[in-house]
Amino acid sequence: MALSAKMVTSEILMCGLKTGLNAIPVVGPGFEVAFSLVEGLQKRHEALANADRLADLEAQMTRTERNMRDTIEREIRTILSNLGRTDVSGHELTGEMREFFQIQQQG
Repeated sequence: MALSAKMVTSEILMCGLKTGLNAIPVVGPGFEVAFSLVEGLQKRHEALANADRLADLEAQMTRTERNMRDTIEREIRTILSNLGRTDVSGHELTGEMREFFQIQQQG
């Protein structure tokens, strides 16, 4: 999220209140304070944006992992139920066994 003038102003006022600054010089001696303050605010907002993106990515990875686990669980249940059937041909039974072993080898 890009910093807007309103956000910078708000942050400067909040920092000023917290640190007891009555005025932040923007010209003359001490103007570096204003630049370092704005730079610090930009870095803070970048860090917050990165944290939000990381949280979204983590949630997406968790959903993907859960979906994969559920898919594999369904496949294993299907295979096991097919192995218990008496009307399955030898060819189908062999295929089910191969698929089961592949899942087992892949973890």
